[in-house]
Amino acid sequence: MRKYHWRMYLIYILIILCYLIGSSWILGVQKEQASKMFDPFPFMVWSTVIFIMLGILLGLEHLLLEIKKEGQWELNLPKIILLGIPLFYLAMSYFIYYFPTSSVTVQEILSYPIRFILCSRMSQTYMGIFQVMLGYIIITSFYKMQDS
Repeated sequence: MRKYHWRMYLIYILIILCYLIGSSWILGVQKEQASKMFDPFPFMVWSTVIFIMLGILLGLEHLLLEIKKEGQWELNLPKIILLGIPLFYLAMSYFIYYFPTSSVTVQEILSYPIRFILCSRMSQTYMGIFQVMLGYIIITSFYKMQDS
């Protein structure tokens, strides 16, 4: 039983390392193309998806343990509302701030809190952290309720 856990975690860390290497290569290619084409949008989309998927990958163990359980699937609604929605807002802040909406007033209201984060020297780090946390919150919000 104990060897099984060691083996599973070794496989898990190898998958994460492969994911990190592959995603870093993809982001490098996208960043290079963004500088050549003067269009940062594809890079921003790819980086957002890659970081959210990393959070999902980190929370995958929780989902795999839940799949083994018996019961009805449930959604932890307070977790999604109190953590997921604010993290979604922060994780998508590049899109909210840089891409205008039809209403300038709505754009200014939505982007006002984000300006403080984006003006920081660590804004890219914050965005990555918010995106990883969002992926993790999404994947760990699903669980099985035991039948009584």
